[in-house]
Amino acid sequence: MDKFELREGPKAPIGRLVHFVQPNGAELPAMVVNDWPDIPNILNLLVFCDGPNGGAFNFRLSADGNHDLVKWVGSVPYSVAKEPYTWHWPER
Repeated sequence: MDKFELREGPKAPIGRLVHFVQPNGAELPAMVVNDWPDIPNILNLLVFCDGPNGGAFNFRLSADGNHDLVKWVGSVPYSVAKEPYTWHWPER
């Protein structure tokens, strides 16, 4: 199987918290804002950063001088292997 899991699995309903994997492998919390019903386990997410230096992900300075601490990321695949730019369920 590919490293990305495109098979049917537990649905991530809108509003559910999942983990987003940054390019450096660190994880950030993310909220599900949309799913793709015709493509299993592909989500649109709002990713949350712990301050302006809280992650390697591209959180930019906005026009008013504040950091955008929430970023929309679209078409994010699920990965058991926790590959960069994927989502997975939080560990219990």
